[in-house]
Amino acid sequence: MGGFDYFKSTLNEETGEWSKPENLGHPLNTPEDNLCISFTEDQSNAYVSAWRKDSKGEQDIYRVTFNETDSRQTIIKARVLAQGATETIKDALVNVVDLKTQEEIGNYSPNPKNGHFAIVLKPGKYQILIDAPGFAPKTENIVIIGKSDFVPYLEKDFIVTP
Repeated sequence: MGGFDYFKSTLNEETGEWSKPENLGHPLNTPEDNLCISFTEDQSNAYVSAWRKDSKGEQDIYRVTFNETDSRQTIIKARVLAQGATETIKDALVNVVDLKTQEEIGNYSPNPKNGHFAIVLKPGKYQILIDAPGFAPKTENIVIIGKSDFVPYLEKDFIVTP
């Protein structure tokens, strides 16, 4: 639209490839040069420097709110199994950590009746830490794919060894 515009490209966490850049369009882009944009961590807002009719001088900083943010989450129905066994380990403890922020997402334990548990995760990379009595600790990384290859539900077995 102008000399410089804002574009968006999304990283596919699994392949490491970027999507084709998309112009963010009007009203974010104007006939003027649009040079600076900074997104909040949850991608629901951004701050831009721009020339507008209500400007207080040169460029001012404006907050932009994106009403259509991707709030999809994947539900993982999981269980912990001993290697070579079909019966679940019901006294395991499962810890989930976001690899980007190192924030603990949650602690989970299997249902004592059926051995299953559910984890709900936003797109991103996570580390799963499993501690089951009598078995070696297990660490496994998983990637939840975002917009292009989104999967709303999956089943996952975590296999532990003695």
